[in-house]
Amino acid sequence: TRLRTDGVGLPDAGDTSSASGRARQGDRVTLAPRQSLSFVCKEFGLKTPTPEVCDYTGSTYRVDFWEGKGREYEDAVERIALRSLLPAEGRRYIDFGAGFGRLINEASRYEEVVVMDYSATMLQDAQKYLASQPNSQRFISVAADLYRLPLAANTFDVGMMCRVIHHLADAPAALKQIHACMTPSATFVLEFANKRNLKAILR
Repeated sequence: TRLRTDGVGLPDAGDTSSASGRARQGDRVTLAPRQSLSFVCKEFGLKTPTPEVCDYTGSTYRVDFWEGKGREYEDAVERIALRSLLPAEGRRYIDFGAGFGRLINEASRYEEVVVMDYSATMLQDAQKYLASQPNSQRFISVAADLYRLPLAANTFDVGMMCRVIHHLADAPAALKQIHACMTPSATFVLEFANKRNLKAILR
């Protein structure tokens, strides 16, 4: 299989265009069967491409999608699920793709709460809301890429990701990053879009 990928390159077999024989960024790539692109990048010292990120920076998602839009049912059932599934207590909690912080008050029982999103403007909205919450010093805002999380391994014992996974270009890669920063016995709640929900069926 031959392909060209921005920022990644490996010379074709027999390519003598590079005196050193080293790969150059942007060169045409040949991958052997079963050979992953990430393996090739590591082997030849090249940067692994990051999947495209869905960026809500500058978005008016909160007012366009939630406030006054008749989504009280969806908000309510997600809260019911979280209250049932999340453990009664824990030390560190993280909301991956928290957006403007709609569900973060469901984490009020935890000692430290990380509000993580790629969009800085979404996090600014969340910070305004969280500033009015009791013990607001517990909340930590982190602007980060799910594919390259700047989080230490085995850090969180509780986490959740809601209304995010359908936006991911490479869900397995993101989930691998999430898994790495959760403790072995952690509780992780993943919500995904389901068009066959009760409200849709009743319609």
